[in-house]
Amino acid sequence: MRARRIALRLPEVIGRTVVTARRHAVRRRCGRPHTLLLHPFRPHIEDDYTITLIACRLGLRLTTETRVVSAAAMHWHDTTRRPPDVFLDRLAQSMHVINLHGNDISKTRIDTTMQETVGYRLAVDPLRTTGPMLEKSDLNALHDGRIIAGPLAAPKAGRVYQRFVRGKRSGDIVEELRIPIVGHHVPFVHLKYKRADNSLTLSVRGAIADPDAVLSREEHDGLIRFSHALGIDFGELDAMRDRQDGRIYVFDANNTPCVRFVGVSPSDRGATVDRLAAAFESTYLR
Repeated sequence: MRARRIALRLPEVIGRTVVTARRHAVRRRCGRPHTLLLHPFRPHIEDDYTITLIACRLGLRLTTETRVVSAAAMHWHDTTRRPPDVFLDRLAQSMHVINLHGNDISKTRIDTTMQETVGYRLAVDPLRTTGPMLEKSDLNALHDGRIIAGPLAAPKAGRVYQRFVRGKRSGDIVEELRIPIVGHHVPFVHLKYKRADNSLTLSVRGAIADPDAVLSREEHDGLIRFSHALGIDFGELDAMRDRQDGRIYVFDANNTPCVRFVGVSPSDRGATVDRLAAAFESTYLR
């Protein structure tokens, strides 16, 4: 499986490998932090995880080898609920471990944390809600959401039921927000435009915006507070602003973020990776 992925993206993989190695050598010669420990797993260089692109841009070596002296450490396990990491718990006594406590990114946990940190939530009672609502798995990254009509006779096990958010709309296009989190920073906001008649599908185009143009200071601080309460120091949030009440509703949170800049120009893609890398270095590699 991995060999096939590499073969399909061979020129890009070679390019990333060469660039990372060259920049890594420069960092070592200059005495700058050059190795990042990921535990218990790490992504491969052909993967489009955000940390892979940041490592390439900065010249960081990603390793799972616990005996190597690393500039920083990150809990990396791409799953909805992950067990505590005993090794990282010990390591955290001597250094900051990124995402150490981000052990549950289920929809239920996200919703509870929203209520605790910003004072409102997405969850609805499917037995009492009349009209459209969203039904989806409690697990992350299944992309199985569907719009249904309530009330229901009985909820389904393992499913969550959420308010149907009517996003900001222009004609037949609705806007969704992808918000990266790096420490206390939101480097940019990825605006994802989807068809209003089927907003659960992939984006048809996208754009990159400065956070100040999209979020108020109160919203920015609330999203940081929400993310940290989930145990996410480094990740991304998927959200939508409801055009009726004006609030931003977070419906997904990721502690192993993956870059998919659909509809964004190559120059903007490069600039966003620059912003992510700069924020990561200033926050975790000082």
